Amino acid sequence: MADVAARADTPPRPTHIVLRRRPAEGPESEADRDLGVIMLALEERNEACKNIEVVLQIDRTNIALISQLPAEIICEIFQCLKATLEAYGSLTAWTTVTHVCRQWREIALDCPALWATLTDAIPPRWLEAMLIRSKTAPLSITFNHNPVTKPTPAVSVLAEALCETDRLREVSVSGGGLSKLLLPLKNPTPLLESVLIRVTPPSRIPQETSPLPEGFIQRVSPRLTHVDLYGWSPSFDSPVFSSLTRLRIDVGPDINYYFNTTPKGLVPEGDIFRAISRMPGLVELSLALPSPVIKQSPSRARIEPIRLAHLKALSIKTTCESCAQRGID
Repeated sequence: MADVAARADTPPRPTHIVLRRRPAEGPESEADRDLGVIMLALEERNEACKNIEVVLQIDRTNIALISQLPAEIICEIFQCLKATLEAYGSLTAWTTVTHVCRQWREIALDCPALWATLTDAIPPRWLEAMLIRSKTAPLSITFNHNPVTKPTPAVSVLAEALCETDRLREVSVSGGGLSKLLLPLKNPTPLLESVLIRVTPPSRIPQETSPLPEGFIQRVSPRLTHVDLYGWSPSFDSPVFSSLTRLRIDVGPDINYYFNTTPKGLVPEGDIFRAISRMPGLVELSLALPSPVIKQSPSRARIEPIRLAHLKALSIKTTCESCAQRGID
């Protein structure tokens, strides 16, 4: 017991904690090198599997029945889808279908007609790409030009496209300050089939002198069949108008209200009727004439009856006063 008591009275020995420094990392071990080689091999194998999967997907696509359709048929399907979606205001949504497979994308890129319809409602980056992809396909261009404000990037792209007169098929332009913008249309337009020009009243556009350039559509346009003009009527001396099947001219009867005065450059209706008599192929004719403030040609003679054997639609709009003055039955 005495021995136990003696040990109890003895103070405890201090506890020593030994800290050992971790040895510095030495050269890469052989196991680490082997692991790196294995990881690299796995990555290469994984990449090879992905490539095989792509090849298999292409093979599956190629043996599908729809893939056996000729490229021309698939392109026509794209055209139908494009027209359907555009009718609902989705101008670029049709391109989603071209992402289904590589073959469809290549077919779409190799079909210039798919990219040849350009409007200012399409983003500028799209317009630039579409203009390139359209290659030499005939162009259909639609936009509104506001001369008071700076042209939008989209309008700038379309104005450049308008200079390619040898490719123009359809042109639809509205707004003001069109004289300079439509200057290219004085040049030959061998593919031009349809023109729609809607001139903004000069009262809304300062310093507007001539809505359209002198000699507008007076050159070679052998295919021109549709002309729609609102707020302006050109000179019909050019033989290019003799091939028209549709003519729409709207210069009234409310045109004087919008213009505050009779717009300069309006052709007297007597001259318009005589020009119509030289358009035997007309199928549709629509005229909205202004109130009788336009002086008739000094040489105005009695207009002979106009015979239009192919005419199916006729509309003449004017005021009662104008009808009485002109003697329209």
